[in-house]
Amino acid sequence: MQTEYEEAEVLAKSALAAAEARAARTLEAESRATGMVLEAQLEVTRQGVERWRDQQLTPAGTRGDNGIGASFVKQPRPGPRPDPWPVGTQN
Repeated sequence: MQTEYEEAEVLAKSALAAAEARAARTLEAESRATGMVLEAQLEVTRQGVERWRDQQLTPAGTRGDNGIGASFVKQPRPGPRPDPWPVGTQN
């Protein structure tokens, strides 16, 4: 009877050690994956900062977008110009 108990205890310890090893490998893999995602996000951010810096350093008249970035700014539509002397304001 003692032998069966000892055998069960050894098997339980072995199963626990195997589960701990699997958990450690999983944690390590998740940590690497998280690091890769964060590194990719940092690279995208760096590229965005570089583009922004280039836009700031490029003279506004050379880009054709008034220095703002025409693709991101809604441009007003041309329309009739207001009368500079509305009725009743002429001297």
